[in-house]
Amino acid sequence: MAMWEIDSLLTRSIRVIEESELESNVKRHIVWNLERLPEVYGFDAGGFDKSETDSTYEYREIDPFELGLFVSDEAKLLEAKGLVYDWSAFLLNYSDGYFSKVDREQKIEALRELKSILSKMDFSNYQPIHPSLTIYPAGHKSFSETQNNLIKWFISDEI
Repeated sequence: MAMWEIDSLLTRSIRVIEESELESNVKRHIVWNLERLPEVYGFDAGGFDKSETDSTYEYREIDPFELGLFVSDEAKLLEAKGLVYDWSAFLLNYSDGYFSKVDREQKIEALRELKSILSKMDFSNYQPIHPSLTIYPAGHKSFSETQNNLIKWFISDEI
């Protein structure tokens, strides 16, 4: 089944990066990584036309947690706070599944910075576009204990 919500997350992320003040080569790397995320991590999303397909350019691979942090930093600056929430939920909810091979320390480091960004924003009236992009404060029955503990830490005041 196609994951339209992840497709939407990636499409909105690409737009934010394209609108950002980042240096053009940094933009290229981030957009290329966003466009490749579904195929690299094996989920059915990415129904958009790829723009970064220059075979003569040497792209730098970025892990999804660092990528989410890049996008969230820019989304914050462009006042696209929903994207910060959606990336947080995406990384938390898929950390044990699709992103299980990403180094745990890399995950924690990026999530710590993302947590700092998210904690300064008000999401009390925010409605996630899909249950898979919802941060479940008490965890979720389909998540492992480790993943549920990660989510509980993420929404806590603990640094």
